[in-house]
Amino acid sequence: MEIKKITAAVVCLFLVFSPLFFFLTTPAYAATSPILVGASSYSVLGGQAVTNTGATTTTGNVGVSPGTSITGFPPGVAGGNNAIYLHSNDASAIAAQADNLTAFGTLDQTCDFTYGAQDLTLISPLSPGVYCSTSSFSLSGNLTLSGSGVWIFKTVSTLITSPGSSVTGGDPCNVWWRVGSSVTLDTTTSFIGNILALNGVNAMNTGATLNGRLLVQDAGTVTLDSNTISGPTCSSTSTATTSVGSSIGDNSAPNPFCPTIDLGVVAPTIINSRRIDADSIYISWGPYSGTDDFIVKYGTSRDSLIYNVNVTGFSTTLNSLPANQPIWVQVAARNECQIGTFETAVLVGGPGLPNTGTGGGKNNNYWSVFVSTLLGLGIYFISKRERKRI
Repeated sequence: MEIKKITAAVVCLFLVFSPLFFFLTTPAYAATSPILVGASSYSVLGGQAVTNTGATTTTGNVGVSPGTSITGFPPGVAGGNNAIYLHSNDASAIAAQADNLTAFGTLDQTCDFTYGAQDLTLISPLSPGVYCSTSSFSLSGNLTLSGSGVWIFKTVSTLITSPGSSVTGGDPCNVWWRVGSSVTLDTTTSFIGNILALNGVNAMNTGATLNGRLLVQDAGTVTLDSNTISGPTCSSTSTATTSVGSSIGDNSAPNPFCPTIDLGVVAPTIINSRRIDADSIYISWGPYSGTDDFIVKYGTSRDSLIYNVNVTGFSTTLNSLPANQPIWVQVAARNECQIGTFETAVLVGGPGLPNTGTGGGKNNNYWSVFVSTLLGLGIYFISKRERKRI
């Protein structure tokens, strides 16, 4: 009977506190986007050659490096003016290719999900994360990207779509395709995101459209055929971008994606914050008169700001945070190519003393210790009392 009482007490304590342990260990996926720097002004970048047939149009530059061959412009039109938006192994294309290589390496992030040869249509919809294939990715129909965040698709081999296939949802600025060999977007495919391919013949077949970029490294070529390549047209709030730390490149080259920003300005300061719930925090900042585009970096420690979000405006709500943990944040002005000066990271969650967790400011680590200690003490005192009775 005494053994049963002890067992019942332990089980009771476990049932009370085990949901907390489950809640505190829920996984979170944290893919991050590179900033393309000099490559951001390019809609198409080839390594050895870019060849076009038909009335292809791009909103950004078309370039090649270290090769020099660009053919088919006209009838293709790059950036509205072929005279200044075509770059054949000049300073702009060389710098863009270097930044393309750096970004390709930055995209080699830890996989959240791993497949063999995978038709992405069959596992649609997909939430943000890093999706990897040890073989190839294909697309036979529609892939829906659901939610808000960053999607990275890594394949060691090819990316091939079927005619009329599509990718919808998500923010094209935060959709990335890291392709280990070559890409084929078949006829009338409607695709989004930044495609960074390693080599081979990369083709957009007749009528395929891309809201994003096609950037191919120095061993690869690009063939176009009556395509439309725009943007990428970003959502008003993009998430999780981080600088790859390379040079801006040729600042004299036209860059339709990059408005001017003055670097070295006084960093925006966080002026208000409050915790909304276990995994959401509201923050606002100011002043800054030069732009209303910012990057917010945040994480669970001052030295590990592993999450990022692009924001238009002077406030945002950080969602899907590690539950009930302290959150450190810093803010800087930014645009597609450049980032201003960051303010020193601060602990946020509420005015005055930050409200950074459950129970008036306790964070996840403290709660883990508290729960473990309470459970242990409960078992100890119950056992001690029962031993005295015996």
